[in-house]
Amino acid sequence: IALEEGRLVIFAGSGISMPPPSSLPSFNGLAAEICGVPVETGKEDRALGKAARNGTLVHPAAARRLYNSKTHPTELHKQILRLFGTAKKVRVVTTNFDDHFSAAARTVFKKDKVAEYCAPALPLGDNFDGIVYLHGSARLKPQSMVLTDKDFGAAYLARGWARDFLVYLFSNFAVLFVGYSHNDVTINYLARGMNQAEVKRRWALVSSDLQPDEKENWNHLHTHPIT
Repeated sequence: IALEEGRLVIFAGSGISMPPPSSLPSFNGLAAEICGVPVETGKEDRALGKAARNGTLVHPAAARRLYNSKTHPTELHKQILRLFGTAKKVRVVTTNFDDHFSAAARTVFKKDKVAEYCAPALPLGDNFDGIVYLHGSARLKPQSMVLTDKDFGAAYLARGWARDFLVYLFSNFAVLFVGYSHNDVTINYLARGMNQAEVKRRWALVSSDLQPDEKENWNHLHTHPIT
């Protein structure tokens, strides 16, 4: 019903860009590659922040890993876009930094252009269509990507542009999360945005072996898991 009424937003995480031919790492995997050591789940932003403070060029390194000629959109990127029927009806928000939704849109809709927005220059959360790169883009603005604890703090707290977008998004649209785990670091920040508003019900596509603690975590986020 939400799709038919133009009220559906697909909120995509790193899980959709991990299978071939994308073959990109999760946020945890990306952090481990950049830091050169394993990183504790849920603390990726802090590990990347520490690496940046120690002189690692975190943003250029992430951009090179996530935007290059060896990685391509998966069929899932295309199928998500096809759900909306036409380029003008697409509403996709992603915390991914890769270019795959944009590339897939050019394949799916041919000459019909899908609007693109890249953080921190975001549209109004209650009035938009197109593809929103909530945490920035490796192609468009690598240095603005939300990677470190400092970046997340600015996006969700100090400057709050990601939080403000989400408050209006979750208040006005039906949202389906795809490609997230219950302990994804971004989910913790998304929760801060959700808790700012009277939000509508949300759903998340999850693994069929969902554990009780994982279900409890999704419930804490007022998000209904669908196995």
